Amino acid sequence: MRDDFSKAIKQRLAERVAWLCSNPDCRVVTVGPHTDPTKRVNVGQACHIEAASEGGPRYNKEMQKAQRCSFDNGIWLCSIHAKEIDVDADRFSVKLLRKWKLTAEQYAQSKVGKARDEVSQDVFTENVKRHRELFSSIRDIEYFSLYRNANDKFFTLRGVGPLNIIVKDRRIDILFKDIFNSIQYRDNSIYIGLIYLPVKELIDYVVLSCEFYETIESFNVTFNFSPNPSSEMYFSIRKDTVNVNPHMGGICYHGDYTVENDKLTDDLGRDLPPYLQDIYLKIIVATYNIYRRIVTFKS
Repeated sequence: MRDDFSKAIKQRLAERVAWLCSNPDCRVVTVGPHTDPTKRVNVGQACHIEAASEGGPRYNKEMQKAQRCSFDNGIWLCSIHAKEIDVDADRFSVKLLRKWKLTAEQYAQSKVGKARDEVSQDVFTENVKRHRELFSSIRDIEYFSLYRNANDKFFTLRGVGPLNIIVKDRRIDILFKDIFNSIQYRDNSIYIGLIYLPVKELIDYVVLSCEFYETIESFNVTFNFSPNPSSEMYFSIRKDTVNVNPHMGGICYHGDYTVENDKLTDDLGRDLPPYLQDIYLKIIVATYNIYRRIVTFKS
């Protein structure tokens, strides 16, 4: 049974860091206005430093229930880093998270009563433009050689660009700058022709799902739209980024989701924040459109 925080403690955790993510490399604002003037949007989470239940990340069996759900055992993070500290717990130790919490409170204290730095009004659009300039040097990035094997399962192999796409049954895998041996798929395969695929649109959406200061190094997208017994479909995304600031490290994101009724739920059964849910659904649509072009292609 989970030892969850009270509403008051969640509020206190958020307010003591000015509703900013406590990850020192993030500091994203986690609360803002909803389109409904009576509501707000919150993309932050009160996270347990030492797990709320047995089997969870950084679980401490010596800790009492009152300690597990106390303010001292909590840290406020954006939804992305809340996920990251749990899926890669060995990388995020109790000592590190406590340091994050302390420095986040110190940072918030230093900013009280001071104006925020000027930031571009549309930093995410600027990020897309920056990536388009980077990718514009990759000639014919949207053209691929299409092969089909003997039982009509399609494989789109490496084109002249850094993308590989594999289609098998009702599943598509899109790999950007990933290690992929296309030669093995040419055995017993028939060359169908050269195919154009709108992958730049997909890349734009993946870029939008990252922070504005991150540059994509590689990403993998998998969409399996063959429903499971619960009528859910499977979606996975992995992104490796570098920071535009050479003194800051990059980040690796990895998420597995189920899709039902145009809604995404992570592998812990939690809903994504609205802005990220919208972007990931657009990635799924773009991915499916690429799939349809492949399976309906006629040379």
